[in-house]
Amino acid sequence: MGDPLRWPEIWHKNPKIDDPDLIFPGQRFRLPVPAKEKVAPPPAPETVEPEPVEPDPPEPEPPAEPEPPPTSADVPPRPPPPWVEAVARINGLLAAGRVEEAAELARLESLEYAGKPRFDFAAGTALSRADQPDEAALYFERVVFARPDADRARLELARARFTGGDYESAERHFKRVLEREPPPEVAARIERFLAAIERRTAERRRRSETWIGFDLGYDSNVQGGDDAFETVIGDVAFRIDQDQDGSGFAELDAGWRHYRPVTARRAWELEARGDYRDYFSVDDFDLLTVRLAGGPAWRRDERRYRLRAELEEARLGGDSFRRMAAVAPTVEWGEGSARWQASGRLYGADYPEIEGRELWGVIAGGSLSRRIGEGGQTAFGGANLTAERVRDSDYDYFSRDILGMFGGVAWPLDERSTLSVSAALQHERFAEEAPLTEIFTDLSDDFDGGAERSNTLRLVVRHSYGLGERLRVVGEAAATEKFSNVTLQEYDRIEARVGVRYDWD
Repeated sequence: MGDPLRWPEIWHKNPKIDDPDLIFPGQRFRLPVPAKEKVAPPPAPETVEPEPVEPDPPEPEPPAEPEPPPTSADVPPRPPPPWVEAVARINGLLAAGRVEEAAELARLESLEYAGKPRFDFAAGTALSRADQPDEAALYFERVVFARPDADRARLELARARFTGGDYESAERHFKRVLEREPPPEVAARIERFLAAIERRTAERRRRSETWIGFDLGYDSNVQGGDDAFETVIGDVAFRIDQDQDGSGFAELDAGWRHYRPVTARRAWELEARGDYRDYFSVDDFDLLTVRLAGGPAWRRDERRYRLRAELEEARLGGDSFRRMAAVAPTVEWGEGSARWQASGRLYGADYPEIEGRELWGVIAGGSLSRRIGEGGQTAFGGANLTAERVRDSDYDYFSRDILGMFGGVAWPLDERSTLSVSAALQHERFAEEAPLTEIFTDLSDDFDGGAERSNTLRLVVRHSYGLGERLRVVGEAAATEKFSNVTLQEYDRIEARVGVRYDWD
């Protein structure tokens, strides 16, 4: 129509339109037609007055014709709604550089006009320029809700969320606009924002964790094996008279874990930990274990992957007992309240004090944990398969296959304490009969002979009580029973401990 300021006149001619900002493609409305100009009649020619004539009797007057309906020119234009004036005042203050006044006016007028898209956009712009990104985002969100295709408002919302540090929301809205193929200069600007989001998100999640724990406990069968159920073969592993020596112990456990992001989806994980158990009456079995591990971690879709390299040194009674190097891939994913994990491990190990026990091994397994109750109860379980082979075939009696299974339940007793009960079963088969077993098979009927086949059952009850955000008291009791066709290798074991653990970031 040649004049954008005539929009109130158009709105007046279309009373079914409640909000002139909400007009969509395909909608029909009426446009006012300008009234025709009125032309003045030409002046009457001069005439000579005739002689008076006797008038005829008056004829009856015809009925008056109805007046024509008023035209658009006769109807005054509909005044603009009050919020239009509020928008104009906010934009005027912004144009004059009076940003704080514009933001304050936007807050005041929002009590009356919040929900009008044009007002919300102007108010959000004022608050954004006044360095109030979180407040501005609320106004832009209303605009986007009313008009999902309003790319300009969505861009302003994304920028406000970015400034406020909500990078996840900002990334989602930036990508939504990018999908609509905006002009090249706008797309380039969005790409710069997305790159900054990736860097800042990665930097934000960098963290380190450290812990230290101290336990006091009792072990009824010190020479039964180490914490991994492994029965040491040789003079230091068991006593021929089958006596079980019990002893109290003190144990110190400390560690450090670092998570260093590279991008929003890739990071490096590093870990170092050490554990020392000192038996009060059996010094030959004091055990020190040191482990270093690290490697990349990354996310793809809903899965999390890790690839770790590990080094471990174990010393028994002050002498080097086992050295191990390993590579361990892991993948984790979730579905609802369930968490799945599949893992593998390829390792090489050397036992310096045991001749011929240089071996390599591979482990494959999986586990599942799932929330099973409204009170936070969690059930967990899994299984793994291990194959170990010695490098020298003359020592095949060290080669073995292991099948392990475990399961349990953990539930919170209150806000501070958690109780868990778990069980593990391990079936072990050696490739050949050990030479020492052959000797005692010939000397005594107590030995069945043949390659060892055994089952080891372990039950654990554990209770943890928090004394604060970082300090916990932990109590644990465990019972282990090993059944074997080689009587010399059978044993039972009871362990109990209580200790404290302190964690900090």
